Amino acid sequence: MNDDLYYEEQKFTNQLVIGLAILPSILTVGIFGWGMVRQLAFDHQWGSKPMSDPLLAIVGVLVMSFTLTLTSIVVFLRMTTRVSDLGVTVRFWGIVVRRAPLSRIVECEAIHVNSLREFGGWGIRWRPGQGWAYNVASGGTVRLSLDGGGTLVIGSRRAEELAAVIAEAIKTD
Repeated sequence: MNDDLYYEEQKFTNQLVIGLAILPSILTVGIFGWGMVRQLAFDHQWGSKPMSDPLLAIVGVLVMSFTLTLTSIVVFLRMTTRVSDLGVTVRFWGIVVRRAPLSRIVECEAIHVNSLREFGGWGIRWRPGQGWAYNVASGGTVRLSLDGGGTLVIGSRRAEELAAVIAEAIKTD
């Protein structure tokens, strides 16, 4: 049986994180776009040591594509947390990044975390002595203590509920 005991989907909502992703993207695309149009359409060399037109077109498209892809990842990224009889699973964009079997979870507690201060940011993080953190916002989290001494911190907008579901699941496992 693999019915979900708990399911939560979250996205980045921190305006600072989204702004820090979008602003450089706008600047990069704007600068390269302007330079490409200036050189390729109006035949005005861009910069003091301009690239050839074909190289500028290739580099410009690659840089803008890479920038827009990274920005899209931050803006549209989703983190899902599932608890089932198999354990706790955390996914980013459908990719399983961590699975903790119920048999490995020794302790579970809801805590409050400032992700920037305690883990250096959001997303997938590791800090010596604090273990792995998976989150998209500061605030409610659930800390799992694993056998062998590992620690797993999972961000949740419903941290108390998540902790209660995991605690009940490890009791019946």
